Amino acid sequence: MSATNELIKLYSKQLRLPTIAKYESTARSAKENNWGYEEFLCRLLEIESAHRRENQKLKRIKAAKFPQIKAFDFSWLKSINKAQIYELATGKFIEESRPIIAFGNPGTGKTHIALGIAYLSL
Repeated sequence: MSATNELIKLYSKQLRLPTIAKYESTARSAKENNWGYEEFLCRLLEIESAHRRENQKLKRIKAAKFPQIKAFDFSWLKSINKAQIYELATGKFIEESRPIIAFGNPGTGKTHIALGIAYLSL
């Protein structure tokens, strides 16, 4: 490993940019596709930003103490309006400060729906 590679890893660690420290595959893509410096830097920053968003999402899920992460399943929720669920998943109701009320008998999927909407809107 060259001194330049070591310095990049050191500076990335000091600046708390862990994804940029793993720049080699992006550098290969840059060479193969003849990217300029700006395009290469933009791609690195895009990857770092996406990585941070994912980490923030995982931290919010952990802080919320959701019971479990599971995929949303419409198959066992027969009387559900899918369009309404997808609308709620956009999170628009939060921006508009509109409350949601879920009611029904035990075992009808209220918690399942609430968790699904929460995961999708994070």
